[in-house]
Amino acid sequence: KAQEERKARLEKEIAIIDRQLAENASKSSSMLADLNLIRKKVANRKELVSQSDRQIKKYNDDIYLTQLEINKINRRIDTLTENYAKLLRSAYKNRDARIWYMYMLSSDNLGQAFRRMGYFRNMSSQMKKEAQKIRQAKDELEAEKEKLTQMKEEAEVVKAERVKELENLKKDEAKADSVVKQLKKNRKT
Repeated sequence: KAQEERKARLEKEIAIIDRQLAENASKSSSMLADLNLIRKKVANRKELVSQSDRQIKKYNDDIYLTQLEINKINRRIDTLTENYAKLLRSAYKNRDARIWYMYMLSSDNLGQAFRRMGYFRNMSSQMKKEAQKIRQAKDELEAEKEKLTQMKEEAEVVKAERVKELENLKKDEAKADSVVKQLKKNRKT
């Protein structure tokens, strides 16, 4: 926010200097005043370019960290999916209800039967929990990917602004050079 305010202030100052240059050109040919204004304008443009460089570096750092987070989430999804697949294979191998009933009926006592029944309930709820974890991780992954895309777009906008400022900087420096040449020419005559 502070960088945006500073950028807006610098751009406003550049606009004011442009108006002053236009007024100086129409009122008098005070080349020295024009040169000072142009140099101030060049300094402001250089500050805008350096500010853009800082913003681009920050975006690149954020993009890198977000990519690391995406990789971490992908690894977690892979692990969760692998564990879920093992759980499903185990449930599939033991899917015959007769085997489950026989397992419960072969209990030594009623307490053991209840524990075994609890085991089957826990296995079912565990499968649901694992599936939910995978869905949450995928949602988180999509959010991070969206965030990454947005940061890349913002970085491209800042890069485009930087290129524009560099072009304007070159024009202003060329204008300053021409004013200096004109001053030297006027001084010789």
